[in-house]
Amino acid sequence: MPALSEFCHQHRNIELELTVDDTITDIVARGFDAGVRIGSLLEKDMVALPLTPDLPLSIVASPDYLRRYGEPLTTDDLRDHNCLRVVHPTTGQLFPWQLRDGKRRFDFMPSGNLTINDDAVVLQSLLHGSGIGCMLLADVQVYIDNGMLVSLLQDVVAPLPGFYIYYVHNRHMPGALRQLLDYLKERRDW
Repeated sequence: MPALSEFCHQHRNIELELTVDDTITDIVARGFDAGVRIGSLLEKDMVALPLTPDLPLSIVASPDYLRRYGEPLTTDDLRDHNCLRVVHPTTGQLFPWQLRDGKRRFDFMPSGNLTINDDAVVLQSLLHGSGIGCMLLADVQVYIDNGMLVSLLQDVVAPLPGFYIYYVHNRHMPGALRQLLDYLKERRDW
């Protein structure tokens, strides 16, 4: 939002419409000029400009949960714990946790008795001791810092591909979109 706010301030003659939707949206069918998605969800026929670096994740649990059930020390130990599962709101598919063993990345499909389709609800469930979860580090860092959550197995969590703005390659690009893309390219500081 800071980048979009500054863009709007500098380009007062350009109107932006921002629609926030956690579903997988067909930007062409919906009449959008561009969309923003995590890199792993990009469609193959789209042109994409990275907006952020990869996003660090963290496996976390509340101290209360760990007192009751113990702390997993390896990825195999996670199989013996109640892991909160996240389901994609559009596809209904469970999100695997992206883990690594040295340089090898692999999907870990968490098992547990609670499946949720909203990150805010996952966070509340974690804080109430419902299980172990894997979330964006930026969303849980404050809770780790104040002791309400404990970071687990941090050396095995692979980052999530960052956010990208994407658009159709062979479609006429409006001038305002070109200006926005140029602005975002110049603003990247990573």
